[in-house]
Amino acid sequence: MQATVRKFYLPLLLGYALWLISAGAVQGAVVNLVSGVSPSRVALARNTQVVATWQVESINLSAGDRIISTQGRFLSPLGGGIIGTVSKGLTRTVKSSDLGMGNSFITLTEAVQVPASIVYRAQKLGLNSFIYQRDFYDTENPSDIESGSVTLHITGAGSAGLGINRQEIRFDDGSSIRRLLSTEPLTALTQLNYSGSGLLKGVWELATPSTTYGEPVYRRLANVRRFLGAGGQVLLTSPALETRQPGRYLVRFRIEEPGTEFNDLSIEYFVAQEAATVTPLAPIDLVLDTPLHGTYLHPDTRFSWQQVPGAQAYQLEFYSQPATREITPEGLAEAGQFTSGKHPGTLTGPPEAGALLPASQTRLSLSEVTRGHLQPAQFYWWRVLAIGKNGQVVSQSPVREIRLP
Repeated sequence: MQATVRKFYLPLLLGYALWLISAGAVQGAVVNLVSGVSPSRVALARNTQVVATWQVESINLSAGDRIISTQGRFLSPLGGGIIGTVSKGLTRTVKSSDLGMGNSFITLTEAVQVPASIVYRAQKLGLNSFIYQRDFYDTENPSDIESGSVTLHITGAGSAGLGINRQEIRFDDGSSIRRLLSTEPLTALTQLNYSGSGLLKGVWELATPSTTYGEPVYRRLANVRRFLGAGGQVLLTSPALETRQPGRYLVRFRIEEPGTEFNDLSIEYFVAQEAATVTPLAPIDLVLDTPLHGTYLHPDTRFSWQQVPGAQAYQLEFYSQPATREITPEGLAEAGQFTSGKHPGTLTGPPEAGALLPASQTRLSLSEVTRGHLQPAQFYWWRVLAIGKNGQVVSQSPVREIRLP
């Protein structure tokens, strides 16, 4: 009888144990974490940017699950004392393409700005290096946490790894937007402010009129590989830009290495057909809505105008004025008028800044990049051009004034 009971219950117990194991494995969980950083050196007396890569290994993930890290920490390798924190979180939503037959490997990358104050604090503790650490978990099992860290070595300012601190891009005439004929040559330039030293990897890319009226698709024009040393500035010139096909183009210099915290910057140009050389001055019948003449520019200022039949694009332009007038309090001295009396034909030189928009868009607020081309405490003329199918200007607005505080 005893043997019979054993034979009866043993399979049940084994089955129950297997069920427990399988039930416990249904939830996703982070099981391993591999980390890396480039560059691994940070400089004294200045901020340094590094790019940290975290490869999270998880089991039983499903599409839609999220891998999360709420913050980063700078730690001493001696006892793990906290030197500073990074409040920005990291998250990655799992896609179907991330899932395999076994464990899933999810990669998260971040550009970390290491403040000079953190480096100084670490040095004051007698450290030659310190740690940057993050904890990761899966939303399906937030109690199962894996930690990863990278080591940052303190060096002198001149020997730190390469970091790109600022990028500007413009055309060869200094403008950020251009309208030209297919026979005119054109190149773009980008200026990079950098710190440290190392190899710059980047690529000039161009989007042609076949894609720029929807989601732009960029193709590679030329690779750039240049060693930069000792910190400073570098000016890079693009290959000759394509102008054969009429329409709207976008050009950019995309930085591949080192990693940056800012998005890729692009500038626009519009190619007109040859007939544009004999086209008379476009009628001044494009109706502007906002802002009114003589008002001040703020980050939330909205430029808007009425649609023009047949327009394929609109070009908003800003022209500088001679610095001969005093800044007056906002709301005074012509503010609120609808026009300036300035004839569009008297605007000379390339515009200081602007934007090229598809025909479906008749309003915008200036981006931080565009506002950066306008100098504080200055007056600017602005207008809008309506561009037709063949690249000709079919209508233009009166000229208004905008003021920068």
